Amino acid sequence: GLIDDLAAPQITGDNYKAGWLGAKHLIDLGHRKIAYLGIPNVSNVARERARGVRDAFNEAGIPIDDRLFREVDFDESSAQQCTEEILASGDRPTAILLRHDVAARGAMRAIYAAGLSVPEDISLVGNGDILGSDMFRSGLTTVRFPARQMADYGVEVLLKMLSGAAVAPKTTIFDVELVVRSSTAPPRISS
Repeated sequence: GLIDDLAAPQITGDNYKAGWLGAKHLIDLGHRKIAYLGIPNVSNVARERARGVRDAFNEAGIPIDDRLFREVDFDESSAQQCTEEILASGDRPTAILLRHDVAARGAMRAIYAAGLSVPEDISLVGNGDILGSDMFRSGLTTVRFPARQMADYGVEVLLKMLSGAAVAPKTTIFDVELVVRSSTAPPRISS
C-alpha cells in the first residue's frame, strides 16, 4: 500500500478505479443490495478504493447501507467470519465486493457453508486477480492490477536510485481492468 507523506517514489494500481469498476459491474448486472468488505480505512489505498465504490453507488442513486460496508483483514478467515455475520443478520445482500481475492475465498467458503451458491444466490467480485482466481469453484470476477509492469517499473526506479540518479518522489499509478468470470450474475429477483 501507499505510505502517506513519503518523500520517495511510490507505485500503485488505480485503487479508485478498482473500487469503482467492481461496484459498477455489480450495479450494471442489476444488484442494488451490495456488501463491501474493504481494507481498514487507515490507508490511502483503502480510502481511494472505498471512494470509488461509494461514487459508483452515488452515480447509480443507490443508498449506501453502512451495515454492509465493513472492514476486513487481509486473510481469508476475517472475510469468512464477516460474511457469516452478514448472512446471519437476515438482511442478505445479492452481491459482495471484496478487498482482495484472498478475502473472496473466505466469503465464498461462508456462502457455501450456509447452503447458498455463487453466483446464483450471491455474486462475488474480488480484487487483484491473483494466481488461481480462475480456479475457484466459481471462477472469480476480479479487478486485475498489472503486477508484472508494476514490478518492472519498480526495479527500473530502484536501479536509477542505486546509480545515484535523481528520482522524483512522485506516485506512479497504473491502470486496472475488470476481469469477468463466473462468480457474478444478475440477482435472482431484481429489487
